[in-house]
Amino acid sequence: MSASQSHRGAVVWPILVMALGTFVLGLTEFSSMSMLPLIAETYSVSPSMAGNVISGYAIGVVIGAPLFMLLTNKTNRRTSLIIFVAMIFVANGLSAIASSLPELVFYRVLSGLPHGAYFGTALLVAASMAPEGKRASYMSMVFAGLTIATIVGVPMATLIGQNMSWRVCMALVAALALITIALIYMFVPSSPVTTPTNLREEFGVLKNKLVWSISGIIFVGFGGVFCIYTYLADTILNVTNSPEVTISIAMMMFGIGTTIGNWFISKLADKS
Repeated sequence: MSASQSHRGAVVWPILVMALGTFVLGLTEFSSMSMLPLIAETYSVSPSMAGNVISGYAIGVVIGAPLFMLLTNKTNRRTSLIIFVAMIFVANGLSAIASSLPELVFYRVLSGLPHGAYFGTALLVAASMAPEGKRASYMSMVFAGLTIATIVGVPMATLIGQNMSWRVCMALVAALALITIALIYMFVPSSPVTTPTNLREEFGVLKNKLVWSISGIIFVGFGGVFCIYTYLADTILNVTNSPEVTISIAMMMFGIGTTIGNWFISKLADKS
């Protein structure tokens, strides 16, 4: 076996397992958007009120991403991944049994807390495994778990929610998270942090104008994407008056687009 083949064999399982984690994140993030009309019906509120479930998750992401990356900047990255997925397991389990909309919103905030931190940590681990000139491709393979979730997971969750209950979908996400915890422990190698940073160094990056310009693109671009995606199901049902099955088709088409873009642009990034 050549050295390159040996290297590929050593990273396939860790990459797949970390991609399963992003699949779970994509499922918990996007499936609640497609099931917004069902959540609104459960609690007898308007779709705009039910939209607070999405806002709650987003607030959790905004708070949790920088906070947990700072708190775990000296922790073994595999341990950090396990902690983050355990939080996803607990929060989604609680979401499945929420008795009121405010309670569900609170649990969705908890669900969002580990989201960005898991992504950041998993991408760092993937980049550390990559040979020279392949970091973007390795990172995109981890991120592909989320894009595949939008092709397969979200449409399936939508159908389950429509035919059974959105609570079942939340419970399934929790079950997948529990499986992911075991697989991370088994297959992702120990990844000690060799150069921990302090709070001043972390916030020092904000002095870089390039960081602000890239962040601005993300704020505007993804703000628009998520605004449309959040109310896509409600728009299909109440504006176009299309059947419920159309929601799953629309979600799947979105997922195909993100998956193609993720793969193609990572190849361009490798060459740049």
